[in-house]
Order: sequence, then C-alpha cells, then structure tokens
Amino acid sequence: MVPITRWIILRVIKLAGEWLRRLPANQKFFISINLSPTTLRDPGMADYIASLLRETQLPPSLLKFELTEAALISNVGAARETLDRLHAMGIGLMLDDFGTGYSSLTYLRKFAPDTLKIDRSFVSELGAKSSDRAIISIVMQLANVMGIAVIAEGIESEEQRQILCDMNCRYGQGFLFCKPLAAAQFEQQIMDLSAPAQVQLA
Repeated sequence: MVPITRWIILRVIKLAGEWLRRLPANQKFFISINLSPTTLRDPGMADYIASLLRETQLPPSLLKFELTEAALISNVGAARETLDRLHAMGIGLMLDDFGTGYSSLTYLRKFAPDTLKIDRSFVSELGAKSSDRAIISIVMQLANVMGIAVIAEGIESEEQRQILCDMNCRYGQGFLFCKPLAAAQFEQQIMDLSAPAQVQLA
C-alpha cells in the first residue's frame, strides 16, 4: 500500500504542477488524495512529500489529504505526528465521511481538520428526511464556529443541491456536477469554463 500511495502522490503533484502552468492564473483549484491507515504509519511519508514539493516547487496549498476516522483511530500517535507535519507545510486536511464514526467530536478537536465532508448517507434522502437536514445543519453550525469548511458528498439531484444551497452549504460534490473524468478531459472542461465567451468574471 505504501509504495502505491507514494506513486499516486508523485503523479498527483506532477499533474497539479502541469495544471498550474496551463490553466488561467485566476482559475483556483486543489487536488485531494485519500490516505489509508497504512500510509499514516509510514514514518517517511511526511519527508517524502516535503521533498516532492521542494523538487517541483508546487504550492502546498494545492494539496489536501482526505482521511476517515477509521484511519485516524488505527494509530493515533503516528497519525497526529504525520498530520501535524503536513499541516506545518501548508497542506490541508479533510475529514471524510463525517458523522458516521464513533468519536467524531473527539477527533475533530484532536486533529483540527480544515474541511469536513458530510457523508453521502445524510445527503441521499435529504428531501425526504427532516432528521438528515437537522444533522447537516448542526454539523454546519459546529464547523462555522470552529472556522472549518464543509463539503456535502453524494449530491445527485437538483433538489438536494437546492436544499443545501438554502442551508448555506457552499461546497458540494457528486454526480449532479460531474462524473469521474480522465485528467485530460477534466483539464479541457476547466479550460472551456474559463473561456471569456462562457464565463463573465466579476
């Protein structure tokens, strides 16, 4: 798992560097990478990422790492040390599947993520279950007080998007917006959206 993860991180950093050079200067983006429990136990992972950033001169703010509570729980000490070092570099931390674990508030306090990702299970029946709307509202209030961004996962309908917008949820992901694309397809799509004929900048 560790060699595969290192290879993926290398490829992502190189790809982010290419996009940074090719996309318009006003086009903001970041790339997130999922980290497994095994990766967090790799004592050389933080040094490896730091060396790649130095070699490529990529701004650390373009990278975010996603972790579930299961990954954090597996080895709290090693996870804390690795994540503290990544944070110190300027890399963001996203807590994935928030609300589905056993100790969400504990790990929210301990690891201080930059972003919470509300699990798709709370979004999938958002129009039918008022309890899901209440849970999302509470999570957003908590995140707002702590200065943490929120992303809603699994948005697949216009109804879900509208409800989340009405709740002032600014970020979302899901098939409603786009299905998985090859890197070249995504780059072209962003270039098309950035064209003056299609986007009027304020």
